[in-house]
Amino acid sequence: DKGRAVGGHLHIVGSPAEVVEQLKQLHATGVDGIQITFYDYEPELAYFGESVIPLLEQAGLRLPQEQL
Repeated sequence: DKGRAVGGHLHIVGSPAEVVEQLKQLHATGVDGIQITFYDYEPELAYFGESVIPLLEQAGLRLPQEQL
């Protein structure tokens, strides 16, 4: 059992590619899940889905939707 940790409150900001790079760095340290929030939820969630999710899939950090 690797245990669990909660908290941290990291701010990940930047272009979609920069966000993915930061998430890759977290993953490399052993982080295998995150909780995200947005200031203006609906439009920012849509932007994240359109711009960041595909890059996460390309980086191997997220399975494509059809494989979930």
